[in-house]
Amino acid sequence: MKLSFALLALFVLAGIPLACSSNPSTPSPNSTPTFTPTFTPTGSPTATNSPTATPTNTPVPVGVTFGVIFSSPSYHYAVTGVTVSAPVTISVGTSAVWDSSNAGIHPLYLDNGTSSCLLAGNLSFPTTQVLGIGTYHFHCGNHGSCNLGASNTVCPNTNCTGMAVTLIVQ
Repeated sequence: MKLSFALLALFVLAGIPLACSSNPSTPSPNSTPTFTPTFTPTGSPTATNSPTATPTNTPVPVGVTFGVIFSSPSYHYAVTGVTVSAPVTISVGTSAVWDSSNAGIHPLYLDNGTSSCLLAGNLSFPTTQVLGIGTYHFHCGNHGSCNLGASNTVCPNTNCTGMAVTLIVQ
């Protein structure tokens, strides 16, 4: 037993200088450090309800509906059966509608003052437009009397004297 105790004491005393050494171990110059990622769960996943856009068919309020009437000796644009003789004003965000009485012999030309028409020709009626703020001129391609040569089918057309109306959106 004394021998076992002596060997144990010798073994413990021999390990003390290694444990208390002031020289830290240095890695070999050819060693490559490795990284081992660890996953720590933080809780259970939860579902979230995100709002989604739902398209709606919200009707745009009608600002004005234009029809066509014949008042001798010619055709005219009309609102509620009355010939339009002055500029018509509507609010922005409302629509202008040209009803089915515009079909056939009254091709519509809608101009915003640029070199091309916003609407042109024989369109399917009723035709609805939501227009931005501005002044718009429109006329009939057959009865507009626009004094633009032989054709009423061009834009801009601010000088029409026949079947023509100025629409102001504000």
